[in-house]
Amino acid sequence: MPKEGRNVVNGPPRLLTVEEVAERLKMAPFTVRKWVRLGRLPALRLGDRRIRFMPEAVERWVREQRI
Repeated sequence: MPKEGRNVVNGPPRLLTVEEVAERLKMAPFTVRKWVRLGRLPALRLGDRRIRFMPEAVERWVREQRI
């Protein structure tokens, strides 16, 4: 049975970049990076400099921020 979040035909899910998340959240990439550094936004670090985001995690985070 395939792991959750993966498609056997297409492989692993596509990760979002800082710029893509900034556009979705309507904020500056600088703010996205700052929120990641402060632990306010869920992200994956790939090496020392690359930051990527799971689309599902970003959508869940957005839903949790709404009151």
